[in-house]
Amino acid sequence: MVSRASEFSPVKNKPGIGKMDAPDVARADVNRYHISLLKAAGYQITPQGRGGAVITEVMESEFSRQTLEDFSRLNNSLGAPKFVLVYGAYVDIGNGKRESWCPDTTIAMGLINKELKDVFAESTYFMLKLPVERHGYKGNPQHPYRLNQQLKITGVPTLYLWYSNGPLDALTLNDSGCQDASKIKHFF
Repeated sequence: MVSRASEFSPVKNKPGIGKMDAPDVARADVNRYHISLLKAAGYQITPQGRGGAVITEVMESEFSRQTLEDFSRLNNSLGAPKFVLVYGAYVDIGNGKRESWCPDTTIAMGLINKELKDVFAESTYFMLKLPVERHGYKGNPQHPYRLNQQLKITGVPTLYLWYSNGPLDALTLNDSGCQDASKIKHFF
């Protein structure tokens, strides 16, 4: 095959599946390449209809200020929104079942996942999940997520819309907001 990279022009070349130099084919190739880089970096890619979710989960023991800085700098050439979700970690409850230790998280996750599926069925989003272990969190005012200047959680779950410089307080749902279907719908 002869490379035609220097001849590519979105104005000159019409869209069309099967045309190696069509703009939509080129965008799909670039998206595939970006996704391959994210997978190589350890991000989990979860297909959502024709879109996709780029999800990474960082355990408390692996969390650092660098975690949020890296997520903030994530190259978002797709224009996809970025979310951070802090929630009660899941524990084994027997019979191969897992459930969050936090009843608020149990309620919220169903609502959040439904809305994500509905809103992003054909588009992409990025999600950083930060599970919280009960034994280090309950009653501990020194928990790292409470002290972190960007997170400053007061309860779990907490959902943030994330920008390159962190969250906006006005676009953050705290534990009670995450259990309100209308607030979640408005959030997304």
